[in-house]
Amino acid sequence: MTDELQPDPLDEFDLRKAGERYDAFVKRALDHHARTGEWLPDPLLDEVAEMRRNALAEYGGDYRKLWASYVEHDREAAAEEAALSNAGKQKRPAA
Repeated sequence: MTDELQPDPLDEFDLRKAGERYDAFVKRALDHHARTGEWLPDPLLDEVAEMRRNALAEYGGDYRKLWASYVEHDREAAAEEAALSNAGKQKRPAA
């Protein structure tokens, strides 16, 4: 029995087969939605939603605080990148 959630090993990966499996999944999802009005569960989307809920919970549900943390993280990352870039450009004293 094949587990559809497990990817094929890279040396056995066939893009055509992967596309066919994806198309089959989409068709099953559309058929299911047409019958029941509900979408099939998507484990990846569920995982992303959980991660987003956890990140927001760290800031007490306040989107502004969460956004401010992202902005600060971006500032710190930019400063670190600039410092590394400048350190590489500095000339070493002659020995």
